[in-house]
Amino acid sequence: MEPSSNNQPQVDKPNAQEAHQPPQRTASQQTEMLKTFGVPLAIVVAGAIVAGAILWAANQKSPSAQAPSDAPPLVEDGNRKLVPLANDEDHFRGNPQAPVVMIEYSDYECPFCQRFHDTMKSIMETYGKRGEVAWVYRHFPLVSIHPKAITAARAAECVAELGGKEAFWRFTDIYFENTPANNRVDLSLLPKWAEEAGVDRAGFERCLNNEENKHDDKLARHTEEAINAGARGTPFTVITTREPLNEEVRSLLNATNQQVGQEVFLLISDNQVGVGGALPKEILDPVLQTILGKTS
Repeated sequence: MEPSSNNQPQVDKPNAQEAHQPPQRTASQQTEMLKTFGVPLAIVVAGAIVAGAILWAANQKSPSAQAPSDAPPLVEDGNRKLVPLANDEDHFRGNPQAPVVMIEYSDYECPFCQRFHDTMKSIMETYGKRGEVAWVYRHFPLVSIHPKAITAARAAECVAELGGKEAFWRFTDIYFENTPANNRVDLSLLPKWAEEAGVDRAGFERCLNNEENKHDDKLARHTEEAINAGARGTPFTVITTREPLNEEVRSLLNATNQQVGQEVFLLISDNQVGVGGALPKEILDPVLQTILGKTS
């Protein structure tokens, strides 16, 4: 999981030789951007990155549904807020009426998000085709460590505006397939990728270069949702269910937390559980199967 940072985030400062970049912003515009996308100190995580433990867990056997006796209880934290349920504004992949909807809060330049994107594509191949799981993508750009992520998120929203949800997902797939991650993407490639996703290049450039940055309110709202739900970094995914999580599911989540040695699953409500980090499919499979009432 890419941890959030307590450093003040920086806005994009495009090189004059890089084409198709948003125009330079005034000092007041930059200050406003810091306020909008700065991550509050209250959610900053000190110490080791969770990802190491998560990657370790991928090599272990899946935990049984029976939690160890010394497993910490998976209890609801009153400080966590429900994330809004998926709606018409969201970027959906799969059946909107699926019994399980995975709402991912992601950063286009986070290497763990890049890895988790492939995991989610695999999950959709297994569960999405059966109409059991849907995938929603929301934005959580950590601009303090990935200044280019906000431009990528704006680009994705411009593609969606011009070409709809299918174009959005094609662009997102192309982006994660090509970015070197960790803020090393060549932003001059965005128009090319948008065109490959099926939208008009000139229209995309007009949208991306709009000084009003009309999609920023949406990006800021998504970021706030993730933080309020307990996100400590990216990716952060909220599994939402139509039926309340039963004791068997809770026991499995407890067991997984115990095995990994981190609170990778955190209870938000009876119908929402947060997933911290790039958990592999091997860890998510038994959780989804248990939620869906499957034994194999």
